[in-house]
Amino acid sequence: MSGDGVALAYLKMSLGQEEARHFDAGHAPACIEVRGRRVGIGVCKDTRIEHHLDRTAALGIDLYVAGLVHAPDELAELDTRAQRIATAYDLPVAFAGFAGPTGGGYAQTCGGSGVWDSTGTVVVQLGPEPGTVASVEL
Repeated sequence: MSGDGVALAYLKMSLGQEEARHFDAGHAPACIEVRGRRVGIGVCKDTRIEHHLDRTAALGIDLYVAGLVHAPDELAELDTRAQRIATAYDLPVAFAGFAGPTGGGYAQTCGGSGVWDSTGTVVVQLGPEPGTVASVEL
């Protein structure tokens, strides 16, 4: 924890090729406690790596969250990952899907932020527009 009250919560474990040229991968999964719930954390590629998911779920989490960036034609992949994680680990999943243009070859992104319940059913999912917000009570 710094003097400003900010602490590092997690380092992405599964780097892409370009990322690995500039950054070191994290070595351990992480969870934080939010209002009495244990929240497991992932970043983009982590969400498709079984080793990361197994180790994160083993922390006794109540919810899995991750931020992702996908191209517009990859929205189905975001849905597939969320459903797979939810049903494999019997956990609700919340994804923050980047919406709007960004670097790294993403002139457009799919957005798709949403929440899936532990059966893999979509509770709420947003579109590709930047600035939209959804709220779900667990």
